[in-house]
Amino acid sequence: MDNKETKSEEEKYSDLRNSLFMNTLDIEEKAYAQEIAFSTRYQLNISILFSVTLISDATFLSTFNYKVFKSYFLTATLPFSIFLD
Repeated sequence: MDNKETKSEEEKYSDLRNSLFMNTLDIEEKAYAQEIAFSTRYQLNISILFSVTLISDATFLSTFNYKVFKSYFLTATLPFSIFLD
């Protein structure tokens, strides 16, 4: 009888260890999923910002004449302006 009680206690501790291990894995999975979601959201924000910048630049450039476009473009790409003229 003493052996059965010991086994049942060992089984209880084993079950407790297993459930704690599974909870730890679950927490790690959730943290990893949140990290991926944050990374994806951050990359999406960067790409949206870049797209808006390109669209606003194109709108700005289309409203002015070629000389203003050329001077703006040369200012924006100053290191490469030697090759354009």
